[in-house]
Amino acid sequence: MIRNLSDEAVDQLTQFINDYWEKGTAPEEWKHATAVMIPKPGNKLQLENLGPISLTSCLGKLFERIVVRQLQRHLEEKGHYKDSMFGFRAKLSTQDVLVQIKKEVLTQVPYNGENVIMALDVKGAFDNVGHAAIMEGSNNANCRKEIHDYTRAFLSNGTATGGIGELRGEKNQHSKRARRKARSYHRYSST
Repeated sequence: MIRNLSDEAVDQLTQFINDYWEKGTAPEEWKHATAVMIPKPGNKLQLENLGPISLTSCLGKLFERIVVRQLQRHLEEKGHYKDSMFGFRAKLSTQDVLVQIKKEVLTQVPYNGENVIMALDVKGAFDNVGHAAIMEGSNNANCRKEIHDYTRAFLSNGTATGGIGELRGEKNQHSKRARRKARSYHRYSST
């Protein structure tokens, strides 16, 4: 839908987004999520095999992508990413880390012939980051005022509606934790 806008509509949308960017705010509609339960792949269709995803505004997602690109550029330019961080970075992928493992671990076997590889995956690490920690990361990274203000606005007073099928519950405030699995705002873990 957004890709098919006329040039005039794109200009109007750009102005609309820029107004929110300059004010450091976010429309309430962009902070509302509709939680939908979907079956996990390969499992029987039973309640315990359903997982939630959050459906959100397309315009809100567009704006988030713009903010995330600004944030990523800032973090790269200021050297906040460690060389060992490969995920969620431009021009770096899982393949790059596998090449590094092969080079540094598998082909450089020590004299005694043993190397150890350890991987750590913290369940729900990004889904359970507290808002205060995200804002502290933004402060510590000396983010531009617009990024910081939008992030604060985005994280405050979010709402969600949940349900199954056609049944919908009431609109509820989000808790003080970032639980938007379908749209992880940005991984502040690098700061």
